[in-house]
Amino acid sequence: MRRLAVCLLALVLAIPAFAVDPERADGSLTTGAGTVQLAYAYAMDRAHNDFSNRKDALKIVLTDKPLAAGTKIADLDYNFPDGIQGVVVCLDKNLQPMHLVVQHQQGVYDAGWVELNHDVRVHAKRTNGSVEGRLTVKHVETPSVTFSFDAEFAAQVQ
Repeated sequence: MRRLAVCLLALVLAIPAFAVDPERADGSLTTGAGTVQLAYAYAMDRAHNDFSNRKDALKIVLTDKPLAAGTKIADLDYNFPDGIQGVVVCLDKNLQPMHLVVQHQQGVYDAGWVELNHDVRVHAKRTNGSVEGRLTVKHVETPSVTFSFDAEFAAQVQ
């Protein structure tokens, strides 16, 4: 009986807080044109931080299709490969959102801010060269697009 209890405890402790495989996302991006599944996650450390003008941001990229080998995550804000939709969120050193870009079927939405923003909800943690968590925007409406997204993710930090 004691062994069973120890085994069950070890199993419970081994379950990660976010149950998404590395380099994967599990969520969706919804726009006026429909919904796409966000299935791939990428992360880049030492991304440019427009607020501090330093390279101290963490860039999280979630996409509906895998990026080709050699794709430069640093360039993805406005240069998504053809046919790929997704979300880019830059986080400060405290893992708080500073910048948001959404590549959607009708074009690109750039939040245009370089300071902490509370429209984007981020719950993330970094451990041993990886980052995992959840990104959420409940509702953004502009004259040209309305969107929301919610996704859990896990990615190795490049």
